This record gives sequence, C-alpha cells and structure tokens, in this order.
Amino acid sequence: MYSSRSTYTYTVDGQTYEGHRVSPWVISASYNARKALAAQMKFLQFTPEGNVLVFYNPAKPQKSFLIPTGPKSIAFTLLIADLPLIAYFLTYHL
Repeated sequence: MYSSRSTYTYTVDGQTYEGHRVSPWVISASYNARKALAAQMKFLQFTPEGNVLVFYNPAKPQKSFLIPTGPKSIAFTLLIADLPLIAYFLTYHL
C-alpha cells in the first residue's frame, strides 16, 4: 500500500505548531492506484519563496492541512459515498 506522509511546522500568532495531515482525506492506494497519490501532490500551493502553504482552522490553529478542500472535492466525496445507495436503488427499485 502507498500513502502520503508529511511533517511540517507553521507559526500562527507567534505559536509554533506541527502538522502531519496532507489533506482532510486519508488516501491509501495499491500499487496500481499509486498515481492517485502523485496527482494529489499537484494541489500543493507554494509561497514565492518556495515554502508550502499550510491551511489551518483559525479557531483551532492546531488543525491544519497542506491541500485545502473545495466544492469539487466535497461534491466528489459525496458522490462516492452515495454510489452504493444509487446502485441499490437502480438494481432493486427500477
């Protein structure tokens, strides 16, 4: 199995935090799907100095990610979660 791992530090209002999450979703891939992990890394954003941007919750700065979520990723996750229900409905109720 392949998965992404990271360790990064960031400072918010003079307080230093350490983060480990790349994205809100934990992605593990088999050898055949390892390109999905590489594709995820294309969403990293960088500062002009070359540092990776860290996205954190202002109310809880200890919660952070390197890849923020957006409407498309949320919609995709909901679609994947609903596929079994849709398949069941199409199979047994149509």
